[in-house]
Amino acid sequence: MTGAALPGQNRSSLKTRWQQISRKVPRGWAFALAGASLLALLAVLYFGTQKHVEVRVDGRVVSLRTHAGTVAAALAQAGVQLAPQDVATPGLPESLSRQAVIEVRRAVPLTLHVEGQTRSLQTAAATVGEALQGAGVTLDENTAVSPELATAVTAGLEVTIKRLTRVTQVVSEAIPFETMRREDGSLELGQERVVQAGQSGTRQVTVRKTLEDGREVKSEVLEAKVIKPPQARIVAYGTVGQISRGGQVIRFRKALTLTATGYTAGTESNPWATGYTYTGVKATRGVVAVDPRVIPLHTRLYIEGYGFAVAEDIGGAIKGSRIDLCFDTVKEADDYGLRRGIKVYILE
Repeated sequence: MTGAALPGQNRSSLKTRWQQISRKVPRGWAFALAGASLLALLAVLYFGTQKHVEVRVDGRVVSLRTHAGTVAAALAQAGVQLAPQDVATPGLPESLSRQAVIEVRRAVPLTLHVEGQTRSLQTAAATVGEALQGAGVTLDENTAVSPELATAVTAGLEVTIKRLTRVTQVVSEAIPFETMRREDGSLELGQERVVQAGQSGTRQVTVRKTLEDGREVKSEVLEAKVIKPPQARIVAYGTVGQISRGGQVIRFRKALTLTATGYTAGTESNPWATGYTYTGVKATRGVVAVDPRVIPLHTRLYIEGYGFAVAEDIGGAIKGSRIDLCFDTVKEADDYGLRRGIKVYILE
């Protein structure tokens, strides 16, 4: 075999062989061949070591081929300048790979409301959580953040942080008593009697209050325990609707206990008396003055110790549970005087 170095062939024989070949090729061609080979090698090295970089910034994409070694150098070549708060991913000192993507996030203004204080900052964070972390705001289970941590950061976004405090208290509360009514056949209609006075009860309540920045926003009852049960108020009411007087059965729909006085139709009882009542009826025995809020005018009555009557008059002093009975003579009126606890029956 010729033209190839065999095992044991020395270097001098190879050199001699090359010299023989070189003498057969013109010298100019040899230099041209060597230069072309060098250029081809340089081209391979140049294009083979280029990196393809894609820069995403401000909503646009910039593509370039570069020999830059770092992210910072590639951004400079792409003409992208960063403000102090802007962020590039990967970071500026990072080395570039053959196929690299560089994300640039511009910082935007953000307003923080923290525990009643307001401050503004520029941030390139992608989410509210990242922005708070970058601002050095600590969060725990007692912190309320609005909007949520995963919310995307946009220019002008306002974030409110409230510190929650939970306080547990044990308080005593009154339990109101109920009023119960029951029939009593020994009482007349309209009459009532308190059988048992009501008493409030007591309960012990465990309450958990939630405070936002010191202001109560929620209250929860964790436990309520009755210490003393309430005692109901029991009132008996009358059901008897008739009485018998002088062998006559008198039916009524309501019985009242009033304070009674006597008067006459003349000026001896009233300087401005005309002898007629407020309703225009002539004042005579059997006509009485009442408070219309208690007994409506024209109501038929039976009055113990006086007899049957009709409410046809009013009086300046006759207010509430009072009644004024008309008599034919001054002596009768004076003899009657002032009497308390008079039973007055409103007839059917």
